[in-house]
Amino acid sequence: MHVPTDQEVDQLLDVRELLEGATARLAARAATPEAVAALRVAWQEGMTALESGDVTRTVAANNDFHAVVAEIAGNAVLAELAGIVGRRVRWHYRQVAPERGHESWAEHAELVSAIEAGDEDRAAALARTYPGTAARQAAHAVALLRTPADAENDRRLVQLPRDCIACLPPAR
Repeated sequence: MHVPTDQEVDQLLDVRELLEGATARLAARAATPEAVAALRVAWQEGMTALESGDVTRTVAANNDFHAVVAEIAGNAVLAELAGIVGRRVRWHYRQVAPERGHESWAEHAELVSAIEAGDEDRAAALARTYPGTAARQAAHAVALLRTPADAENDRRLVQLPRDCIACLPPAR
């Protein structure tokens, strides 16, 4: 099993920050009342999943929320790239969802409001800011996974394909 290094997590979150900022800006520009209603439904499903305590369901809801934002943005290439990054971020989100789930979904609510208001700058800024908060949590999550014996064991770990980080089991 490949445990992402701090550097890998940082790089992934850097890309996520760029993509999500652009996606949120385009979504705020293109949002219709129907699209905002769909985004609110995705947000509510995320809150319901979070309140249930089901981390797997919360992670899936987070991916669905970001997929709706990408759909609203209307850029198929950006949506495809965001999907790739989203699959890789699932591992990270699974680690931090129990600790910062309420904060994350509050940030999502702010993003919904910015998109609904058509405030491109605010939507982009919000989307770029919360991956940075998540990066601090990711460093903590990776540290929790690694033990002193990991350095010795790393050479024996099975390397997963780079786009299958989402396939990793939950943290111990």
